[in-house]
Amino acid sequence: LDEEYQSYKEQKSPFEKLIRQDVKRTLRNIDLYSEEDGAGQQALFNVLKAYSLHDTEVGYCQGLSYVVGPLLLNMSEVEAFRVLVKLMDNYKLRGYFTPSMENLRQTLYQFERLFGEQLPLLFNHFRSQNITSTMYASQWFMTLFACRLPIELVTRVYDVVIAEGIESLLRFALTLLRRSQTHLMTLGFDEIIKFLNSESLFDYYTARNPNEFVQDAARVTSVSVQRLRRLAEEYHRVNQSGLDDERYLDVLNEKNRVLERENSHLLAKLQDLSLEHSDLTSQLVQVRKEHEELAGLVQELRKQLLIEREEAK
Repeated sequence: LDEEYQSYKEQKSPFEKLIRQDVKRTLRNIDLYSEEDGAGQQALFNVLKAYSLHDTEVGYCQGLSYVVGPLLLNMSEVEAFRVLVKLMDNYKLRGYFTPSMENLRQTLYQFERLFGEQLPLLFNHFRSQNITSTMYASQWFMTLFACRLPIELVTRVYDVVIAEGIESLLRFALTLLRRSQTHLMTLGFDEIIKFLNSESLFDYYTARNPNEFVQDAARVTSVSVQRLRRLAEEYHRVNQSGLDDERYLDVLNEKNRVLERENSHLLAKLQDLSLEHSDLTSQLVQVRKEHEELAGLVQELRKQLLIEREEAK
């Protein structure tokens, strides 16, 4: 890849104008990228141009500049290019930027299902406000949160993604929503969208130890490999069946409601049986008590009978 990178730097890309525009808007609050046409912006341009030539199907998509930006804070251009290629290929980030965006759509589906299961009150509030995950979470996932998170939190996200895989992004997304749930429940459509795309979403973690963000995300145990695999299979069944996501979610929610009703019925039966068991236990205790009293009475009668026989002799 090193030799390829040097070659790409000398070539022209059809995406150069678009890349230049995006580079000037990327991470401007960081010193390395704050200078117009400075060394940082030029390095970012070089890596993005090289990748657009390396993967002609993807070329350049908005959002990629935020993926590369944090890398260049920690490594050279050629190293950042290598890591970008690995993230796109080995970590399947590429599927977020291909024309079909198949991996992104699958991730958003998994996120919606986990969101509904883990935070049902907030999920239903979002649905009542006609807010879908594509309105806020797409950017989170495509940029590994770098478009929104303060850099001290971005570096933590990158560490976990590199160590555990891109699926860890789901845990971070659920963690942010859980932490802000109480506040989000009081907001309407416009305020929710504004809040989810503002730095206020991260105030809790930036005011404390940034590592707490990772610790909270690690506690989201619902995002297991097995669970994500089942949700991926479910997503593909949805696509094959021709049902749109909203309709399929309605079907699943109705099934959940039926199961909840059945569960309530079974719990009621269990409670009745427990009461019956309690009554029977009480009756058994009473019978044993009576039996012991009768046994004592019989013993006394036997003693009395022996005494009377002795006296008769």
